[in-house]
Amino acid sequence: MSSSTDMHMREMTDSKTMGVFSTHGIENHTSYPSEDSYAATHTYTSTDYNNTTNKETSVPFLANPFQKDYWRQHKKKIIVFQIVILIILLILLLIFFVIIPVITRKVVARNEFALQKIFLTNIDNNNLNISVSQSIGSVPFNPRISAFTAKVYTTSNDRILDIAIPQFHGENVDVPAQRVQILNMAALGALGANLINNDVNIFLVGSTTVRVLSRDVGIHFNKTVRLAALDLQASVASVNKTNGVATAVANIQTSGQVSVDLGISTFNLVFGSSRSTIGKLVGAVKLAPGNNSLPLILTPLISVATLPQFVDSASLTAAIATGRVSVTVAGSSNNASTWANQTIQAVQRPVNVTSAQLLSAIV
Repeated sequence: MSSSTDMHMREMTDSKTMGVFSTHGIENHTSYPSEDSYAATHTYTSTDYNNTTNKETSVPFLANPFQKDYWRQHKKKIIVFQIVILIILLILLLIFFVIIPVITRKVVARNEFALQKIFLTNIDNNNLNISVSQSIGSVPFNPRISAFTAKVYTTSNDRILDIAIPQFHGENVDVPAQRVQILNMAALGALGANLINNDVNIFLVGSTTVRVLSRDVGIHFNKTVRLAALDLQASVASVNKTNGVATAVANIQTSGQVSVDLGISTFNLVFGSSRSTIGKLVGAVKLAPGNNSLPLILTPLISVATLPQFVDSASLTAAIATGRVSVTVAGSSNNASTWANQTIQAVQRPVNVTSAQLLSAIV
């Protein structure tokens, strides 16, 4: 009996002890499964994450601004803001792609070509070399003008040349030397004759495009270019008498912007109705703005014996200044037979000889 009682007491003691340990383990020594065992027995779903996230983002200042409640509360403000942004963008597009190109095109079309220099060389019956330096004036936004062909007309609407205008930016327009065909020699000669004493207008006509802020805008050029008068002043100086032959230097003063190279040419200085030739300009005739000194070969003294007062430059100048004699010039060039034997009346000025239409085909 005692043994059975002992066993029963031992069982009770063990059960109490186990109860104490299990309670103690739950309260103080809770154990957690490992990651591997948890992953093997538990399926993790997005619901768990969403539940956690929703709890975390339930804070008012972290609320999604595109939620329905937010949209309903601020719908009008959002629409007004979007309209304002759209209007600003449309205005900017209108300014940059419409208004600015149109204004620039109008400025380019309005500005006149201001001629600075023009060079003419290697002239013959059909062609000449031409180079031009000119300015179109101040143009905003530094536009790019595309290359185009400019037709050159006189005031009488005669088309005399076609010039290739290269692409250029901004103000300066430099046309490199190019060989061009003379389309109307008679009109060109008349233009040159008129240019001796008068300013002359020519017109450049053509169509091209103006590129402004990455946009090309079509434009039609109809530009007036004013050529300043050459205003030739001719006088004789440095007279030498050797072996019965008098030689001298002819000074020809020109203004304007035109430089012309007539090549090897011959021009006779002829006096009055008697048509007495006193000298010849022989050689390479080049005229540029400013003073041009050209060799003048006077005729033998015996041929001007009846005109002794014209041998020295002082007497020559005085006679012409007082109007007692008129001077004509006839000339020819081996480069331009159409200039041959042109006889032109001179204009008398107080100090020295001014040939009104000296070298009538000069342009």
